[in-house]
Amino acid sequence: MASFKQGYYEPKNPEKFKYSLQGLNETQSSIRLPKYRSSWELNFFKYCDLNPEIELWSSEPYAIKYYNPIKRKICKYYPDLLIVKSGKKYLIEIKPKSQILNPKSNYDLLCQVINRNKFLAAKKFCDSNDIIFLVVTESNILEF
Repeated sequence: MASFKQGYYEPKNPEKFKYSLQGLNETQSSIRLPKYRSSWELNFFKYCDLNPEIELWSSEPYAIKYYNPIKRKICKYYPDLLIVKSGKKYLIEIKPKSQILNPKSNYDLLCQVINRNKFLAAKKFCDSNDIIFLVVTESNILEF
């Protein structure tokens, strides 16, 4: 299995960052930092932190229940980011395009099946909470 870049990001503009539900830094237990699980997430964290158009951002802000068809049970899904831009809230998931369309491997295909249910649950949650749900891939990460 591939190894992914992971770690904690320390915001340069901490007033814009609302603490993460998941990113509790073990070395500073009283300060919650966002945890990135890929280089794409790290780059998007930097974008949110340094972009003056982003008013507020948070990492893994919600636990959304969804049905996992592989495990055949209800699981929790933690979308990557919540951001506020121009007064609008966006819930964002960052995924490789191969895990959404045109899988390149059996692993991608399994992820695609699971992601479909995660995204349906997230869309329903967002529709009920006046939030826009977006999936960002390597193809459109720079368009936001």
